Amino acid sequence: MKGIPEKISQRLASRYNRQRVEQKADYYDFEEEINPGKIKNPPGYIRRAIEEDWGPPAGYKPKEQREAEQAEKERRRLQVEQAGAAPARSWLDWIVETHQAPDELVNLTNKLEEVIREEQPPEVYSTVASAMLIVDAEGDQVKIALASKSARSALSARADEVGAVLTSLLGRPVEVAFQVIEKPFDAL
Repeated sequence: MKGIPEKISQRLASRYNRQRVEQKADYYDFEEEINPGKIKNPPGYIRRAIEEDWGPPAGYKPKEQREAEQAEKERRRLQVEQAGAAPARSWLDWIVETHQAPDELVNLTNKLEEVIREEQPPEVYSTVASAMLIVDAEGDQVKIALASKSARSALSARADEVGAVLTSLLGRPVEVAFQVIEKPFDAL
């Protein structure tokens, strides 16, 4: 019994039922899993737990439950690992494909992103990087699709600046309209 001398093991086995002995040994196993090396005298801990009928340690879970939780964690880890093997399509890839965005609009978006990166605070750029696409630049209004409400908020607060940049890039005065288009879950 987990390092307990034979004579003491026999005495404990004769005085206490098997369930109690196994339960107290499991308390030790649980403590050792949570805080390895914390118990300096494992045989003494188990012997006293049996003799004094100690209750479970804080946060105790029976061995079967711990094993089931560990198996579930491993299953989820493998699922995530396998999902990572096939990278999810980015919002930008999805929006370019679904809106059949011409190269000119993709290039214009890239130029706008570059100006935002150079001229705006890093938190603005990080919010909109790969999260926007100019979907229409005809006439006097430029429509920009955004991946999230936070990206829309970041750019809406700077709509005049974005409009000025696009006016400069297009060589004509334009106004800017923002629209959030979230990628459907099934398009992942």
